[in-house]
Amino acid sequence: MSKAAFKDKQLSSQPLKPRPRYYNEPHLSSSTTPGIVTESGHSNSPKPQELVDYSKNWSVSHNKTPQITLDQRREAVTQALRLSRAVRDWEAFFKQVMGVDGLIYHLFPTADQRRQFETTSEYVEIQHILAEMRGRPQKRNLVNREKTKMITVRLPESLHAALMQEANDLNTSMNKLCISKLLQIIDKDLVQ
Repeated sequence: MSKAAFKDKQLSSQPLKPRPRYYNEPHLSSSTTPGIVTESGHSNSPKPQELVDYSKNWSVSHNKTPQITLDQRREAVTQALRLSRAVRDWEAFFKQVMGVDGLIYHLFPTADQRRQFETTSEYVEIQHILAEMRGRPQKRNLVNREKTKMITVRLPESLHAALMQEANDLNTSMNKLCISKLLQIIDKDLVQ
């Protein structure tokens, strides 16, 4: 085992930033795509570097889920803050706030509503709370502590080496790095 797998140099002072949501942003038109010339002799291709809005081509079925309200988002953060003061560790906080039967699942019952919430600044605030709690010292032998489970992930050696290097650069353990990555938002279209 390498030493990087056991590093534990808590760097909780690093700010947490939301991941970019590129799939929600409008696309840039390709400046090399030839345009179609109409009968009048004009090209109907967009100008180079002009933003193209493809949302008008989307089906209406995506808009069936009601928009989440500001009050719902604020309620999520308020309750998350209250729970962060009441629970003993980040694992219990995660279970009560982000777990399958947690606060977010109750406030936002559909997957579309949860996806909407994950793009808000309030969700980023809850991620900040979780990151701060993960930086706190943990008591290992707590009574009634949730069981931990182990997973084995098969990955290419080059990806493993890259993760080890990233953990080393961040002065953290491979385990903490992987947990941090697992807690991030992921677009379902990126999972294959």
